[in-house]
Order: sequence, then C-alpha cells, then structure tokens
Amino acid sequence: MLLRVVCIAVFLATSDSFSSFSQRKAIETLYRWKQIDFAFPTPQHRQLAIRNGEFNQINVIPLGIERWQGRVFVSTPRWKKGVPATLSSLPVASQEESPLLAPYPSWDWHNADNCTGFTSIYRMSIDDCGVMWVLDSGQVEAFETARQLCPPTLFAISLATDTVVGRFPIPSEYVLQNSLITNLVVDSRDAQCRDLHVYIADAWRFGLIVFRDSDTSFWRFNHYSFYPEPLLSNYTLHGLNYQWSDSLFGMSLG
Repeated sequence: MLLRVVCIAVFLATSDSFSSFSQRKAIETLYRWKQIDFAFPTPQHRQLAIRNGEFNQINVIPLGIERWQGRVFVSTPRWKKGVPATLSSLPVASQEESPLLAPYPSWDWHNADNCTGFTSIYRMSIDDCGVMWVLDSGQVEAFETARQLCPPTLFAISLATDTVVGRFPIPSEYVLQNSLITNLVVDSRDAQCRDLHVYIADAWRFGLIVFRDSDTSFWRFNHYSFYPEPLLSNYTLHGLNYQWSDSLFGMSLG
C-alpha cells in the first residue's frame, strides 16, 4: 500500500544580512498528515459525511496556501468526490503536528451545490489591507468527470472580521469553453488598497483576466505570448510521453 504524507512548510525570513541568514535553519515543517481530516461539528456529523460519500480522506489534497498573522489558510479543491470543505484555516502555533482543518470562515460556506457559497477553491492571495482574495473555479470532480456547477468567482474575505465582504462572478464572456481558471495575484497599489487590481490566469485558454475593485469591472487580455511553446511542451517520464500545454500559471508582481 502506498502511504502518502502531506507536508506544509514555511520559509522563515529575517531582516538580517544574507550571510547571517544563510547560517540559520531556513525551512521547517509546520504540519504533516498521512490523511487530512476536518473539524466537524460533532463525531456524528463526521460519520454521516463518510456514510453519505461527502467525506473521503484519500481524495482531500491541499493546493493553495497563504499565511496572515497567526493563521495559515489552505485550499482543498473538490477534484474528486468526498471533499467536504474547500478552504480551511490552521493556527501557526498549533500544538499538533497533524491538526484538523477548520472550514473557513464557517461550514455554512461549503455547500458545493449552492453558488452563493464556495464550490472548489484553487488559490488565494492576501492584499495589504488584510483582505484575502479567493479564486473559486466553480468546477467539481475535475479528476473524474468534470462538472461546472457555478461560474468561476472571485471572493473577498476580511481576515479581521472573518466575513465574506465581496462576491464577484467572472462574466461569461471572459470564460471560454474549457477555460481553467487556476491562479491569481493581487496588486494593492497602495497601503489603503484604493486602486486594487486582481490578475487571474486562464491556463487552458491562454488568457489573463483582470478585476478592478473600484468599479468591480472585469476584462480579459489575449496575446500570442501567452501560448505555450509546442517544442518545449513535450515530456517523457518513466517511458510515458505526454504534452503539457498549460499557458499562464504562476504569476508575480515586479
């Protein structure tokens, strides 16, 4: 039996010079799981979720991670059946190596069939004003038979109050057939976030979607430079040949 261990590590940065920093331990493991579990309201709720097929531990895979003050936020996309919550929080100072994931901001937001809540969150990004911007693909069971239950949606969550303060579905004209809305980066612009923009990657349809907070508008850029290079998209691993033709994926602000 293959034993899978999931770890989350953090990079401990200091303001010291590089020479002194390089002598310090730079990476440590905060959490480690053989299988991820959630903080259900009661043991009875957990058993019911297992019986109903709403919770299957082997299908819970973490993807996005963000840290803010004393908490770490983790996304668990609903790539397969059995993922009861798609965004959770953990204390940095947890006394347990394998703590339970606490659905964030509450269990009420994690009904996959309700498009006013969270469906399948990929990644998050926190702005300079303590708001976490959350990218929800709206798609479930991507590793089985993909179903687009809801439109891809951008959520804004105040980390000071743990409340959802904004919900912005991406207009259908900017989401193409088979779009894969995977990643985002937030541009706060200034300390008051007065001209905040969010840049969103469409990995499968070679585009960049932009959201402007001041008037909640979206628009989309398409450019030939977003396309993958065919000659560099061919891979062979353990005798298996495949093509990896993703477009925009990781992003950073300069």
